[in-house]
Amino acid sequence: MVGDVLDETRRRVADAGVETIEEVRRAGQQLAGFSATIREEERGLKRHLYARLYDSPDLKPIRIEAQRIVGDLARFYRDNASALPGGWERGDGEEARSRGIADYIAGMTDRFAIARHEELIGPVNLPDRF
Repeated sequence: MVGDVLDETRRRVADAGVETIEEVRRAGQQLAGFSATIREEERGLKRHLYARLYDSPDLKPIRIEAQRIVGDLARFYRDNASALPGGWERGDGEEARSRGIADYIAGMTDRFAIARHEELIGPVNLPDRF
Protein backbone atom coordinates (compact mmCIF):
# COMPACT_ATOMS: atom_id res chain seq x y z
CA MET A 1 0.00 0.00 0.00
CA VAL A 2 2.84 2.39 0.81
CA GLY A 3 4.50 1.62 -2.50
CA ASP A 4 1.22 2.22 -4.30
CA VAL A 5 0.73 5.62 -2.62
CA LEU A 6 4.26 6.66 -3.54
CA ASP A 7 3.95 5.49 -7.14
CA GLU A 8 0.49 7.01 -7.63
CA THR A 9 1.53 10.30 -6.04
CA ARG A 10 4.61 10.52 -8.28
CA ARG A 11 2.39 9.85 -11.32
CA ARG A 12 -0.14 12.52 -10.31
CA VAL A 13 2.58 15.08 -9.61
CA ALA A 14 4.18 14.39 -12.99
CA ASP A 15 0.81 14.57 -14.78
CA ALA A 16 0.01 17.86 -13.05
CA GLY A 17 3.44 19.24 -13.94
CA VAL A 18 4.03 20.66 -10.48
CA GLU A 19 7.54 21.20 -9.20
CA THR A 20 7.25 23.49 -6.18
CA ILE A 21 5.20 23.47 -3.02
CA GLU A 22 3.37 26.57 -4.24
CA GLU A 23 2.39 24.73 -7.42
CA VAL A 24 1.16 21.82 -5.29
CA ARG A 25 -1.01 24.20 -3.27
CA ARG A 26 -2.46 25.71 -6.44
CA ALA A 27 -2.92 22.39 -8.26
CA GLY A 28 -6.64 22.30 -7.50
CA GLN A 29 -6.62 18.53 -7.19
CA GLN A 30 -5.55 15.84 -4.79
CA LEU A 31 -2.05 14.80 -5.69
CA ALA A 32 -1.40 12.16 -3.04
CA GLY A 33 -3.42 8.98 -2.78
CA PHE A 34 -3.93 5.37 -3.75
CA SER A 35 -4.33 4.17 -7.30
CA ALA A 36 -7.91 3.30 -8.28
CA THR A 37 -7.23 -0.43 -7.86
CA ILE A 38 -5.77 -0.17 -4.37
CA ARG A 39 -8.39 2.42 -3.35
CA GLU A 40 -11.16 -0.08 -4.15
CA GLU A 41 -9.32 -2.89 -2.35
CA GLU A 42 -8.82 -0.62 0.69
CA ARG A 43 -12.53 0.25 0.74
CA GLY A 44 -13.39 -3.45 0.58
CA LEU A 45 -11.03 -4.14 3.46
CA LYS A 46 -12.63 -1.37 5.52
CA ARG A 47 -16.12 -2.73 4.83
CA HIS A 48 -14.95 -6.17 5.92
CA LEU A 49 -13.29 -4.87 9.09
CA TYR A 50 -16.32 -2.82 10.11
CA ALA A 51 -18.71 -5.70 9.48
CA ARG A 52 -16.62 -8.42 11.14
CA LEU A 53 -14.53 -6.59 13.73
CA TYR A 54 -15.28 -2.97 14.61
CA ASP A 55 -19.05 -3.45 14.80
CA SER A 56 -18.79 -6.90 16.37
CA PRO A 57 -21.24 -7.44 19.26
CA ASP A 58 -18.41 -9.10 21.21
CA LEU A 59 -16.40 -5.89 21.06
CA LYS A 60 -19.22 -3.47 21.82
CA PRO A 61 -18.60 -3.39 25.61
CA ILE A 62 -14.89 -2.75 25.01
CA ARG A 63 -15.66 0.01 22.50
CA ILE A 64 -18.09 1.68 24.91
CA GLU A 65 -15.57 1.55 27.77
CA ALA A 66 -12.80 2.86 25.51
CA GLN A 67 -15.01 5.80 24.53
CA ARG A 68 -15.69 6.48 28.21
CA ILE A 69 -11.97 6.41 29.01
CA VAL A 70 -11.13 8.87 26.24
CA GLY A 71 -14.03 11.16 27.14
CA ASP A 72 -13.14 11.09 30.84
CA LEU A 73 -9.51 11.93 30.07
CA ALA A 74 -10.52 14.81 27.79
CA ARG A 75 -12.82 16.27 30.45
CA PHE A 76 -10.20 15.79 33.16
CA TYR A 77 -7.49 17.62 31.21
CA ARG A 78 -9.95 20.35 30.19
CA ASP A 79 -10.87 20.90 33.83
CA ASN A 80 -7.29 20.44 35.14
CA ALA A 81 -5.10 22.17 32.58
CA SER A 82 -2.04 22.02 34.85
CA ALA A 83 -2.17 18.19 34.73
CA LEU A 84 -1.44 18.19 30.99
CA PRO A 85 2.28 17.53 30.49
CA GLY A 86 4.38 20.38 29.16
CA GLY A 87 4.80 20.68 25.43
CA TRP A 88 1.16 19.97 24.59
CA GLU A 89 0.03 23.57 24.55
CA ARG A 90 -1.19 24.65 21.14
CA GLY A 91 -1.66 28.37 21.83
CA ASP A 92 -4.13 30.53 23.67
CA GLY A 93 -7.87 30.05 23.77
CA GLU A 94 -10.30 27.20 24.15
CA GLU A 95 -9.81 25.79 20.65
CA ALA A 96 -6.02 25.68 20.99
CA ARG A 97 -6.25 24.12 24.45
CA SER A 98 -8.70 21.49 23.16
CA ARG A 99 -6.36 20.72 20.24
CA GLY A 100 -3.46 20.12 22.64
CA ILE A 101 -5.58 17.83 24.80
CA ALA A 102 -6.82 15.92 21.75
CA ASP A 103 -3.28 15.57 20.38
CA TYR A 104 -2.03 14.30 23.74
CA ILE A 105 -4.79 11.72 24.11
CA ALA A 106 -4.55 10.63 20.46
CA GLY A 107 -0.88 9.81 21.01
CA MET A 108 -1.58 7.54 23.97
CA THR A 109 -1.36 3.79 23.66
CA ASP A 110 -4.33 1.87 25.02
CA ARG A 111 -2.40 0.76 28.08
CA PHE A 112 -1.10 4.25 28.79
CA ALA A 113 -4.61 5.73 28.52
CA ILE A 114 -5.94 3.07 30.89
CA ALA A 115 -3.12 3.73 33.35
CA ARG A 116 -3.68 7.52 33.21
CA HIS A 117 -7.41 7.02 33.72
CA GLU A 118 -6.87 4.77 36.71
CA GLU A 119 -4.31 7.19 38.17
CA LEU A 120 -6.25 10.42 37.58
CA ILE A 121 -9.92 9.44 37.53
CA GLY A 122 -10.58 5.92 38.71
CA PRO A 123 -10.89 2.31 37.64
CA VAL A 124 -11.82 1.12 34.20
CA ASN A 125 -14.16 -1.75 33.38
CA LEU A 126 -12.42 -3.78 30.69
CA PRO A 127 -12.40 -7.58 30.41
CA ASP A 128 -9.27 -9.36 31.63
CA ARG A 129 -8.51 -10.59 28.09
CA PHE A 130 -7.96 -6.98 26.97
